[in-house]
Amino acid sequence: MKKALFLNFFIIFLFSLPLVGVSAREEPEFEKFARLEGGLILGGQVVNDVLVYTPGVNLNYTYSIKTGNNSCFGIGAGFSNFKDESFIPVYFDFLGLTGKNRNNSYVNFQAGYAFGSSELYKVFQEYEFKGGICFGIGLGRRFKLNDKFSAVIDLSYRHQFASVRYSLNGTREVENNLNYDMLFMNFGIMLHQQ
Repeated sequence: MKKALFLNFFIIFLFSLPLVGVSAREEPEFEKFARLEGGLILGGQVVNDVLVYTPGVNLNYTYSIKTGNNSCFGIGAGFSNFKDESFIPVYFDFLGLTGKNRNNSYVNFQAGYAFGSSELYKVFQEYEFKGGICFGIGLGRRFKLNDKFSAVIDLSYRHQFASVRYSLNGTREVENNLNYDMLFMNFGIMLHQQ
């Protein structure tokens, strides 16, 4: 219940962020846009060089500034949820457009930190599950619907570091480094600000 309530407020807050100042008459120096994407996660945790498959879902919001003809820089945040683990990534985003057409492809790179929580390790005494550095790269396509909105679809790879520290039988402390390799399939919308 808390996750659903937090997620709803998070989406409303982030999606309304670019609407602040839309009615201003001044000409902005750079083109700005917001991207809201959600989709499926295929992949999971790598344990002893074996992938333990754990599918999930994600939601990402990115606010970007177009700094050149084809390059955009921004910041973003998201929510990724698996069966037992959840991550909240905060990241820097680079988006490179491949042309000036109405519909064009893009390359995307993200790097940041993801806060993590897990239900899996709560059976251990004094456990602490932490997220870590995350990075990803992907390819996408933008389909311009009108002057304000575009539909986007992308496929990207993301690597997530995490760690868990727990007490074993109350005497020995154990720390394990965790790695997640994931393939994201996202669909979303892009809101343009002129």
